[in-house]
Amino acid sequence: MALKDLLNAGGSPVQAQRVFTNRVSEAEAFFDAMHRVQIELSRPDLVTNLSGPRRNILSFYGHGGIGKSALSKHLESLALRRGDSAPERTGAVPVTLRYDLSSTSARDPESILLALRATLAHAGIKAPAFDLAFAYYWSETHPGQPLTAYLAPSSFTNRAGQSLDLGSIIQDAATDIISTAADVSTFGGVGTVFRLTKRVAASVSQNLSSSRALKDCPHLAEALTEENMLDLRLFLPHFLAWDLHQVQRAAPVESAAVVVFFDSWEDVQADALTRGCLEDVLSQWVYLMPNMLFVVTGRDRLQWGEGDSARYLSRTGALQWPSLVLSESGETNQHLLGALSYNDSRTFVVGATAAAPIEPTVLHALIEQSGGHPDYLDAIIDLWQSALSGAAPLTADSARGGVAQVYQRVFRGLTTIEQDLLVAASLVPAFGEPLLGELVPQAGPSQIVRFVRRHFVESTTSDWLPYRLRPSVTDLVRASRSNSTLSWSPSQVDAALATAAELIVESSLPTGAARTLHDNARLDQGVKFVVALEQNGAVLPARTAELIFAANTAGCAGRLFAAELGLASRYFSQVLRSVVTLENAEAPTIGPPPPNAPDWLVDTHAVADARRILLAGDLSRSAEIMATIRDSTPVIIRRRAKLEILLASRSGSLKRGRELAAAWPVTDERNDLLGHIAYWQGQFVAAREHFILAEAAARSGERDLELARALRHRARVEALLDHADVDATLDLAAAANAALDSTIGLAQVAGARGIVAARRGNAPEAASLLESALLAFEQSGATIDVASLCVAGAVVGRLVQSSDVVQNWRARLASVYANDVNERLYVRTLAFVDDSWVAADAALADDYDSPSDTARAWSAVAARRPEAD
Repeated sequence: MALKDLLNAGGSPVQAQRVFTNRVSEAEAFFDAMHRVQIELSRPDLVTNLSGPRRNILSFYGHGGIGKSALSKHLESLALRRGDSAPERTGAVPVTLRYDLSSTSARDPESILLALRATLAHAGIKAPAFDLAFAYYWSETHPGQPLTAYLAPSSFTNRAGQSLDLGSIIQDAATDIISTAADVSTFGGVGTVFRLTKRVAASVSQNLSSSRALKDCPHLAEALTEENMLDLRLFLPHFLAWDLHQVQRAAPVESAAVVVFFDSWEDVQADALTRGCLEDVLSQWVYLMPNMLFVVTGRDRLQWGEGDSARYLSRTGALQWPSLVLSESGETNQHLLGALSYNDSRTFVVGATAAAPIEPTVLHALIEQSGGHPDYLDAIIDLWQSALSGAAPLTADSARGGVAQVYQRVFRGLTTIEQDLLVAASLVPAFGEPLLGELVPQAGPSQIVRFVRRHFVESTTSDWLPYRLRPSVTDLVRASRSNSTLSWSPSQVDAALATAAELIVESSLPTGAARTLHDNARLDQGVKFVVALEQNGAVLPARTAELIFAANTAGCAGRLFAAELGLASRYFSQVLRSVVTLENAEAPTIGPPPPNAPDWLVDTHAVADARRILLAGDLSRSAEIMATIRDSTPVIIRRRAKLEILLASRSGSLKRGRELAAAWPVTDERNDLLGHIAYWQGQFVAAREHFILAEAAARSGERDLELARALRHRARVEALLDHADVDATLDLAAAANAALDSTIGLAQVAGARGIVAARRGNAPEAASLLESALLAFEQSGATIDVASLCVAGAVVGRLVQSSDVVQNWRARLASVYANDVNERLYVRTLAFVDDSWVAADAALADDYDSPSDTARAWSAVAARRPEAD
């Protein structure tokens, strides 16, 4: 229940008083919880015991408008205030982080984790274990992307406005450790970009005993050799807690408590449907950091201690969360917020209306009618403010009725412009002053500023869309749009929604080559914004297709939770999921488009389907789908044209494919396409050069998806060439594709490793790698990749000198396709590999520069023996 700046009778702003009455029981509960966490700090195994109970979570809950966020901010201010307000037992002034978890905020795990690390860094707390583990995680999940560039100094500022170069802090800490613990002279070379490679990380893990700071850190060695980056990310908070505990154990009484305030927890709970949801991630993080206190505010109790929560939480039950279980003795760490007392309510209202005091009899009646409910009290202040501006006078009956009735009086007391601003704000999930200005062009800047200071406008953590309406007020406004006070016609609503969509899409799209934390947050927020608008009935602009494909390229699938992509039953959300997860194993089910679906959306669906079907090897069906695409949106035209190139090259029309690809405007994609065509032509050196150019362009443009493709394709051709760089390239390719959760990409890397193993004489390992790749392709429905793997299998067969292996892969290829068009390229190439091609085949000359040269090239790479290396 934070008060905004109030205006006096003359219309000039007065200093914000931010009055908050002293809710003693809640404050005592907060300081008791801080004290319980602090007295545990002397336990040596506090952090390292990963099976004990946790009591480091404090929950305040209650219905909307009860004052949860204001209470949370009040508690933080009490903790930070020096003097008599905070009990001495809390020790030094706490280190605090406040994080908004509302659906409109940047709430992906990486952003939250980095914000927590930045908070400790601002307090001068070093975290070498975390920094080293995070540097490894970052290098594996963001290959080629410097952390120092991604985390601009302006990304994290403290209350004093001081910026922090967190990227350099983490990188420098990791560098110091590596220089003493790694058995290497140089490390991390990808150009000039710092990179903690798997080889260096493995070396560090074996030599941690040489690091005085980290030699006793459990699980760090395992973390530095972890293959699953999602598991590593989930465990990273343990190292942050371990680092902090080293400081705390040295002076458990004097050390500052660390308190994390999570606001808008109700939005987290609304999305808690299955394991892996945000609440699951955060509950595990709270468990891993028992030396920090977490204070959450939401509408409902935390269910972590209940058995039923096991369907969406990994850590649950009374043994893990004893203080969250409802029992006869009550819940020590869960508190239902009720109404304020009469005296507290009176103190609040009197302080807020000091500029023009309310007549005592009227004041008494209003407070009695409010019942101490903070939402009512805020509404009284609004009615008082409106009365000063010439609206209906404040009377003893102003607060009679339910919340809805009182707020109707508040709405009537707003100026006409503010009423329009209120309706506009209710249509969008978040807003800034510029957006409101576009939606209500008749509103002047001062009127917009006055509006955003209203108590029912809440702040978000976004510097782009920094405000949102209180959710309960949004519901009331939407229910009131048809009455005379807030009457907007359907056409007005539609126009405002369309304008909002246009502006958000335009503002969300990437503008430069390099991406930062800020850029990704804006893109993710834009995706969530248009999802909300579409569910509210907005007609989205055709440029939304660009936003959808940009989300795919930027790897939004790894940052956004499933619930943030919209309702699974809505066609728009189905198409969005289909495109964003193009690289994943399972394609989402998409129903038929509704009658009013715009052409660009239907064609976006067609592009995604055509690509998946093409990858599945059904070239004819893919061509049929492409023929249905009619929309003229530029991004749709480009995507269709690229599919035509892929279709030509994968059907064996290599000359035609090269002709189309040469004109492709995007550098990394053009070189990747040309590299593929050269590859099947047997022009392996040229293919490698194209893939290197594609890789460089993708790095420069921070295009993770294209970088992952270029690396795995380069690795495959280097495996055939027996190139000296193949091992390093394979490691880079594996990391890049793992970061995108690309099942197909990782399987392609495994296939390339199979060729390398065969060339080095390890036939069993080669066979195992190819079989694992085959299984992944088959489970993903990637028939074309199965066919390509059959060619690689034949190469392996010749390298290990086994005609049976060659024949087995030939038979597998024959079982893959049902028609000659789909298999032609692969049947021909396999014939080149085992010298069984027919030179008289006239069609070869139409598709290859020199069929005989192609045949010799493929035969040559398959004929090399381990002893020739």
